Amino acid sequence: MTEAEFELVKQHTTIGARIMGPVRMLRAELPILSGHQERLDGSGYPEGLKDGQISLANRIVAVADVFDALTSDRPYRKASPAQEALDYLLSRVGAQFDRLCVEALARAYQRHAIHPPGTQNKA
Repeated sequence: MTEAEFELVKQHTTIGARIMGPVRMLRAELPILSGHQERLDGSGYPEGLKDGQISLANRIVAVADVFDALTSDRPYRKASPAQEALDYLLSRVGAQFDRLCVEALARAYQRHAIHPPGTQNKA
């Protein structure tokens, strides 16, 4: 992808928020939609926020979004196995992703892999 193409791709966060803006019941979520590509090291977009400037909701959605993208088939590549996606997320903790969010996803995934929904004890 060229730099110009990437600049167009980066607009998806603000375009998505603008499209969803008129939906009254989603207005509280617009900052999450527009900020889920921010990175802890400040290299994200659209605002280049870093560390504590990034809301917990945006940190959670960033992790979930990348996990979903990596584990889903795309026209240009096959889905990665979940463990490979988790390893990728862990390798970028501190720079791109929040450690607590990645670890929470990993624990939830492991719990689901060991005890699929409907099979856990309800004790």
